[in-house]
Amino acid sequence: MGGELLIAALFFLLACVMSVFSAANLFIAARETIQLTWLFAVFVMLSSVIPKYDLRATLIALVLASGILTSMVGVYEYFWVREPVDMLVASTRLRSTGIYDQPNAYGSFLIGSIPLLAGILVFDDLRKYLVGRWRAVWPQVSMRPLLWIILALLAFTLAATFSRGSWVGWGIGFTVLFFLGRSWFSSRRFFAVVATCLLSVSAVLVDVSFQPSVIDRSFSNTQRLKLLESSWKMFLDYPFTGVGNGNFSVLLPRYADEELLESMQRDFDPVEKKFYRNPQKQPDIEIVHNVLAQVTCETGIAGLLTFLAFWFFYFRKVMRTLNNLQSSTDRFLVIAALASVAAMLGAALFGWPFTHGVQELLVLQMALTMTSAEPKA
Repeated sequence: MGGELLIAALFFLLACVMSVFSAANLFIAARETIQLTWLFAVFVMLSSVIPKYDLRATLIALVLASGILTSMVGVYEYFWVREPVDMLVASTRLRSTGIYDQPNAYGSFLIGSIPLLAGILVFDDLRKYLVGRWRAVWPQVSMRPLLWIILALLAFTLAATFSRGSWVGWGIGFTVLFFLGRSWFSSRRFFAVVATCLLSVSAVLVDVSFQPSVIDRSFSNTQRLKLLESSWKMFLDYPFTGVGNGNFSVLLPRYADEELLESMQRDFDPVEKKFYRNPQKQPDIEIVHNVLAQVTCETGIAGLLTFLAFWFFYFRKVMRTLNNLQSSTDRFLVIAALASVAAMLGAALFGWPFTHGVQELLVLQMALTMTSAEPKA
């Protein structure tokens, strides 16, 4: 790990610590700061351990296995679950949430897995390396068809989340995979991966189009714009230290205007079959739905600058590592994992990647991009 990356991370954590002193809820601020510190410690450990002990094949298998299991839950939800009603995309179809409590977090998890799987399918050397180790455990399983089936399943479930931010991240991840890896894989193979994903997406969209009573969710767009406005107001009041790490939701009722409060206090009347406002309902939105806006309002300008510096040094370190790798397997693994990181960060422009269990997958993919190898002579 580069010294600049470590310094940027430490200064960002320091900004998080400083935000605790201005927080309305000290417990939440301290809890979120400790979580970020723990995530960084895990990143450092995995970055050192994975190349040394060659745990990569096992960790990737666990990522794909968890994707399969949660996709089964997501598909079941989409076809056969009808509540909560505010997550319906039609009267007989529900947005998939998998094992998470909301579909956007589940979408972020899936796009942290799909570009990695796509990389395995398009890079022959990476696939042979992984399959060779997996067959030691499951010698009777034909891996290549199985990987294509898993891709179709994950893509179908991601489409069924109807998480628009995750779809954007999906496109970003595949774009990174194509431009960094196009010199080493067949374009035909890459477009076969894209076509498989598009077929899965089309199956969901066609299915929904035949379902009755699509429920209008247009209030979501207005709500997110209002959340951004509220975060900006918080930043203007606390420009240096922020409102406190994790404290956006604590102060939101104070900064939200009437229209935003109304959008957050929606309930559904099962008799009248319509939504109505319930002033007694406590707003349950925890995030701004934009990682940069949330970092800015919660940790101030210092937090934003050090957060951006961390990601700048991270990507610079990864690209330098990529240019020095001699092993094709290492090179292709870095590209595939980096595409997954880019996808999750792209979705973070419409969400928050450090919650709901998504953060562990992000850290794992970041660690996989830090593969060590002997530099070129």
